[in-house]
Amino acid sequence: MTVLRRRKFCECGCGNVLRNPKARFKRGHNRLGFKCSEETKRKNRKANLGKVLSEEHKKKIGAGAVITRSKDSEETKRKRAIGISIALTGRNLSEEHKKKIGTTMKSKSYKRSLKTISKWKAKVIGRKNSKESIDRMRLAHLGAVVSIETRRKNSLARGGTGELTSTKGSYTRFTESLREFIRDRGGRECQLCFIPEEKIKEKFSMRLDVHHIDYDKKNYNPENLIALCHSCHTKTTCNRDKWITLFQSPQRLTLIMGNKG
Repeated sequence: MTVLRRRKFCECGCGNVLRNPKARFKRGHNRLGFKCSEETKRKNRKANLGKVLSEEHKKKIGAGAVITRSKDSEETKRKRAIGISIALTGRNLSEEHKKKIGTTMKSKSYKRSLKTISKWKAKVIGRKNSKESIDRMRLAHLGAVVSIETRRKNSLARGGTGELTSTKGSYTRFTESLREFIRDRGGRECQLCFIPEEKIKEKFSMRLDVHHIDYDKKNYNPENLIALCHSCHTKTTCNRDKWITLFQSPQRLTLIMGNKG
């Protein structure tokens, strides 16, 4: 005669069937939703401080996390990502930590699967940011100035040469980033009277102007642009041929391109 055993479910409400009839919870489910006090957190932190895990132990933890998190819903994954983002906000990583991250990202073994890439593409393609998100991004980048070193790194990362002055004709608009590049190239001083931009800001609360050497406002080639103070820029409105000849002379052109040494 076959005896039918009544199925017993986990008491946390997850719906999992328990194999052990004496058990009340599935392993690890007895602490779901349980929040530790601040004192308990401090004790746990102190107990684990300086603790070194073996490679085998790390693999076990990683394998368990993959199995557990693979069953999580999208809402749970979203909440976890938000929690991690909040925890890392304002955190300063050590140089050693940064090097480890860079080495891992550059290694051949660190490759995202096609499934992961397709998921990212599905989320990004066709996505429209809300007006609130657009305003936040605009305010975050408002007035941001990218340094020359960062521009060189971006150029090298995208397969470029890293030489910013070799991008002839690459600018299609007279943008603020282009004007900042011209000011940085000239050492943040007027290329006629050599007054520093700091003094101009202190006296007149103004920045260096960027002058078109050939007076063609649509020519955005960096070789055609020069940083001048407002006083010197005003002088160039008369006798244009004289200023064109001066700025296009070999000696002056060498100074404009930043090779003062």
